[in-house]
Amino acid sequence: DGVRGIIILSPPAVRERSQKDNRLPLILCVKNKGSYNAVGTLIRAYPEALDLQVDDKSTMDKSTIRSDFASWGVSGPIKKMLQRSTDDWKVVIEWEEEQKQYGQKVGALETQLKQDEARIELGEKKDKALLKKIRDLEAKHDAFEKVAMEKINALATALEVFQVSQSAKNTELKNDIEMTVAREVVSRQAFRGYTDDLKFLYERTAKASEDLQEQVAEMKVNQAMQESGL
Repeated sequence: DGVRGIIILSPPAVRERSQKDNRLPLILCVKNKGSYNAVGTLIRAYPEALDLQVDDKSTMDKSTIRSDFASWGVSGPIKKMLQRSTDDWKVVIEWEEEQKQYGQKVGALETQLKQDEARIELGEKKDKALLKKIRDLEAKHDAFEKVAMEKINALATALEVFQVSQSAKNTELKNDIEMTVAREVVSRQAFRGYTDDLKFLYERTAKASEDLQEQVAEMKVNQAMQESGL
């Protein structure tokens, strides 16, 4: 894990030789009895190192890890890794990368599937809640409609009773109006007769007054004539 962490932080480090003895990290790891995982991680990061010189500055020693590892006292599982050709390692690395990408895709799909399932579950919960609200609203609507119909029927009944009552009152009022009109006609006729009588009496009184005035005037004329000896 430590080796993998270093490679992640600084990938070029697997290709850099040490300043002390001019050795690649893979060579140092194998010679110092590094773990199986550490050796495998370094090979996968730089498989060509298996075929490079242990000391590329030496003109005499042309040995490589693959040619010299037997004298380093490495364990059996590590030997098998060191004996595998670089081309085989490249195939393995490519296959592992494909598997890694496939695993990542599968993981992403599983994550997406879980998210979709969660969304579906949430959607189902929302649908159930919405359905419940709809049913509650329908129940309230039915109850409201029932009360409304009861009120409408009560108003219709009250209106019918009012119309019957008002019709009777209208008939009674009509009769009263007709009676009043009839009485008014009679009263007017009686008043007209009374007026005519008064007019006749006035005219007769006026005529009697004129006659009386003429008689008085005539009597005065006669008296004047008698006094004058005519």
